[in-house]
Amino acid sequence: MNFLVKHLKDAKKASGSNESITIRDYFKHAIISCKEGCLLVYAAFASFVHGIFPWWYGFELIQWQIDMLKRLKKGLPHLKVWEQIEFKDEEDK
Repeated sequence: MNFLVKHLKDAKKASGSNESITIRDYFKHAIISCKEGCLLVYAAFASFVHGIFPWWYGFELIQWQIDMLKRLKKGLPHLKVWEQIEFKDEEDK
């Protein structure tokens, strides 16, 4: 059972919490993952449409990806992967 909760423990730690995980954390993780997954599926569809019809879904496709990364960073601020990404608008704050 430990392998089932390891990712949830890691995610909770990355969000800045050291509390033990609960069933609520599982559902919160599921909701966030499903939401981001649906957005990625939509972005993939939009990318295919844009490939055929370049005037649809212009550069906003890139903005969607940036916005997704910012949402994830806000929810999981302690991940090491954020050291690889530089958000220019955060430097102004």
